[in-house]
Amino acid sequence: MTWPPLPPLHPRERTPFYKGLTIALENVVEDHAASPGATVLDVVRELEENVPTFHRDDWSTRAALKGGAFAYGCVKGLVEQNKRAGEFVLGVEEMGLAVWEWARREWGRVGWGWPGDEEEEDDEEEEEGYEEEGEVYSGFISQSCKMEVK
Repeated sequence: MTWPPLPPLHPRERTPFYKGLTIALENVVEDHAASPGATVLDVVRELEENVPTFHRDDWSTRAALKGGAFAYGCVKGLVEQNKRAGEFVLGVEEMGLAVWEWARREWGRVGWGWPGDEEEEDDEEEEEGYEEEGEVYSGFISQSCKMEVK
């Protein structure tokens, strides 16, 4: 698959983009687990149709939604790749991890500091996920992706 490039982001947009990417990937995995009869594309389409509304001046939410849209586009690309291969080589969790790992490598390639690296140090003692600004993240991505990316 040809991965899409990261969109240009203002430095202040990077952390919200990262959070949007994380939340979107976790939502795909969790929603698919809750509805195993649904295809991954069905889950992604439903998530895209239910994007929250926001005030146009809310740059933080816009950046987070941009991260989610980026994640959904990557997952759809992996589904298409699986279809062309004639079988499902990757499960939904593997797709989430593949998108996460690619985004992390691309983030480093463009010279940005990966926001999750800073949070990992704070989260090492926690069993699942992390909490920030009153939001609790489920931990699928944050826990699964603490492995080294080569």
